[in-house]
Amino acid sequence: MDAHGQSAAENRGQAWLDAAFWAWGVFIVAVSVKTFVVPEKHSVYPMFAQGARHWWHDESLYADYSALDLDLFRYSPTFAVAMTPLAVLPDRLGGLLWNLLSIGVLVAALQRAVADVLPGTWSARQMGLFWGLTLVGAVRGIWSAQNNTLLIAFVLLAASAIARRRFWEAALLLAAAVFIKVWPLALVMLLVLWWPWALGSRFLAATAALAAVPFLTRPWQAVLAQYGDWGAILVQTRTRRWPSYRDAWTLWETTGAPHGPTAYLVLQLSGALGVLAWCLVKCRRSRDVRCRLTCILAAWVAWQMLLGPGTERQTYMIMAPVTAWAVVASVAQRRGRTLALAAWLMTGLLGIGGLERALEPHSTPAQAILPLGALVFAVWLVQHRWEDEPEAGPAWATRSSSA
Repeated sequence: MDAHGQSAAENRGQAWLDAAFWAWGVFIVAVSVKTFVVPEKHSVYPMFAQGARHWWHDESLYADYSALDLDLFRYSPTFAVAMTPLAVLPDRLGGLLWNLLSIGVLVAALQRAVADVLPGTWSARQMGLFWGLTLVGAVRGIWSAQNNTLLIAFVLLAASAIARRRFWEAALLLAAAVFIKVWPLALVMLLVLWWPWALGSRFLAATAALAAVPFLTRPWQAVLAQYGDWGAILVQTRTRRWPSYRDAWTLWETTGAPHGPTAYLVLQLSGALGVLAWCLVKCRRSRDVRCRLTCILAAWVAWQMLLGPGTERQTYMIMAPVTAWAVVASVAQRRGRTLALAAWLMTGLLGIGGLERALEPHSTPAQAILPLGALVFAVWLVQHRWEDEPEAGPAWATRSSSA
């Protein structure tokens, strides 16, 4: 390619990146205006803020406040305490700051993920495609002020910290994610298996420190009672099927196949063992820490969406970065593009609640779109060609250090 052609290609790539950033900017303005004008509409922030207020008024975090038009609070006492600086403000202003904080941390996490975690050589065009696809996949979670935005941001930042060998930072970020929602523990276990000495003890210390925070604010008896109620609500969430759940159980219900709690538990555990074995094989084959981290992160996301606990419609926003990366990687390698694009479409666009409800009268399995998308992504992930993967030979033949 001559200099003129190269310059034109660079300009087109920069145009893609500029368009993606403009899209993010417009969306941030839109969600900010919506939050300030109607703070209670399509937003779970009022529940977060009220949880902090209940904490300081010595009221149960986990009681039924449906009379106040509040959903069930399922988060840790530490999360309730952390929401205090925003909860002292009116919901209009607190919700606005919450959204800006969540988006800001997510943007920083995506930048770090591209720099340190997600494999590939990133051109301006690929960056623009990644940022645009991620935005579409994350819109519904950000729009409704979900704390999943912070959760996936913390996870991506933790992966970046591991790549930079900042294990205390990674441990604190992972512990923070667990205190938002417990199920990132599955990811922590996968990471600790590969970095046991560097990450394991640090994670336990960070978890103990965050668990102790509520004891600095209220009498210890009251804090223990709140922790006990939190444990009870987690058990209830684990044993009860909520209408918004979208997972492998949803696929069973849709197909009419016989199922039950015991069989599903066996399926979950079998899936977890399969993810563990696959991650160990892939990590041993790979010489690149970026590939190892992405293998673990993407496999955990796929398992969580299909077989993990508490997978709701809004949870699927955590798939946005990895499905966007899958599309970019598939386009670059010119293989697997159909599967990658299908996974992104089904989990990031076709699974939006409004579209699902519109399809239901015409298509019985509309609720299966999201878990099917996660399954398609899992299939893509298994067949994806990693850049430093050997052409042939057993996994142990290319065993590399876990440092």
